[in-house]
Amino acid sequence: MESDGANSVFYSNIRIDSDKPLLVLENVEDHIVDITCQPNFIELKFPSEKLRDSAKSTCRELIGSYVITSHIGCNDEGERNAYRWVSSFMITIKEY
Repeated sequence: MESDGANSVFYSNIRIDSDKPLLVLENVEDHIVDITCQPNFIELKFPSEKLRDSAKSTCRELIGSYVITSHIGCNDEGERNAYRWVSSFMITIKEY
């Protein structure tokens, strides 16, 4: 039986045993215009200055935690990767 994907349902479950917080970018991507991964950092672009400033504040509190992403350029196609957030320079936050 072939499927055109129109009636497909995608479901996944992420489980990481950690005492550190997690930021799953898929859960907040509705508030992000663009997510781009580079070798040493992830760039997030927000649609407004207000969202950008809120994200900067939140991100400072998450240093030492994990960022989970499945976005193009961040890992092999269709896979998720966990990145340890080691400094404020790992994630670049811009207004679009």
